[in-house]
Amino acid sequence: MMKVLVAEDERPILRNIVKAIEAADPDFNVKYTAFNGKQAKEYLDVAFLDINMPIYDGLFLLQYICDNNIDLILVILTGYREFDYAKKALKYNAFDYLLKPLDEKELGNLLNKLKVE
Repeated sequence: MMKVLVAEDERPILRNIVKAIEAADPDFNVKYTAFNGKQAKEYLDVAFLDINMPIYDGLFLLQYICDNNIDLILVILTGYREFDYAKKALKYNAFDYLLKPLDEKELGNLLNKLKVE
């Protein structure tokens, strides 16, 4: 069972992401949720991070995790299609980059890849 963190500042979107992950694959349990990056850094295993959140954004948290050599699989979630965000996410070793709203098939494929990681 993979313990998952989802960080998203909009509660309805957070609920939908949690439901989508757990419905896509029962081996993934959303154990933690956070509404900003400061809260999110307290929980770790697999993290789905929204780029645009208050206090610490997802890219700040991604850099923090990378700079501190924290062993964590990171997936960036965003509604932004700008290449600059994807480039920064790759620089800090994000496992993948998903656009919102989440595509169920794409999410399922990602969760399958995470199982073998």
